[in-house]
Amino acid sequence: MRLGDSVRIYRDVIIETGSGGSVEIGDHSSIHPRCQINAYVEPIQIGSHVMIAAGCAFYSYDHGISAAAPVHEQPLQSRGAIVIGDDAWLGTGVTVLSGVVIGSGAVIGAGSVVTKNIPANAVAVGNPARVLKLRNEIS
Repeated sequence: MRLGDSVRIYRDVIIETGSGGSVEIGDHSSIHPRCQINAYVEPIQIGSHVMIAAGCAFYSYDHGISAAAPVHEQPLQSRGAIVIGDDAWLGTGVTVLSGVVIGSGAVIGAGSVVTKNIPANAVAVGNPARVLKLRNEIS
């Protein structure tokens, strides 16, 4: 785990790493209460000046779901690392799944589930999260 300068991690945040996973948080980022950052199989990289509201969850892995064996017996798998670009803002209760890149300056609305990449400066909401517009289109 690597924390940049002036990172703020508030109460009840859980950060876990396991085989193949790591967590990196850039300078001046903040992670508010009750967030979960679970980096197994692949890393989670959070840029600088990122604001993560309360109750967010990050999972850089998935459980296998083959019918050939019970889920608890299957190895963890991943679609790839999670990368959050600089200056992004994630609203309350956002969930980010494995293999997702959220571009710099993106805004993710409260309660969204991010299953696919979000471009830089996009505003995305929903389950699954969908891009509504780019921030430079807002007057």
